[in-house]
Amino acid sequence: MLARARIAGRHAVDADDAIPHLSGAVDVGAVEPVVVEPGEVIAFSSAHAHAGVPNSTDFTRISLETRTLWIEDVAAGRGAPNVDGDAPWMAPGWFRRVSDGARLTELLGLNALEPYRRESPVA
Repeated sequence: MLARARIAGRHAVDADDAIPHLSGAVDVGAVEPVVVEPGEVIAFSSAHAHAGVPNSTDFTRISLETRTLWIEDVAAGRGAPNVDGDAPWMAPGWFRRVSDGARLTELLGLNALEPYRRESPVA
């Protein structure tokens, strides 16, 4: 994906290519729907398999995605386990502190793209 973008430009890669996809079928009989009423918020780890359903009402549905992190965890190399991928890099350049807009890269002395730090295998 990155090679295609470098050669043909960033718009050469479809957004759908950039997100993880399930590697197998989901038993929809075992799915637990979560109904969120207007004005409510749902917060969860993106490591959990999740999906939306088409809007079947006459009302407009607006969805906002926000990612949060605890800067002390980033500085210490702590984080949620990477259960669904093998990303060779992370993108701290995407994050800013809400209070003053400071970039995570500036706060932690990181590059916009950093190699993903993997934990040592457990013996």
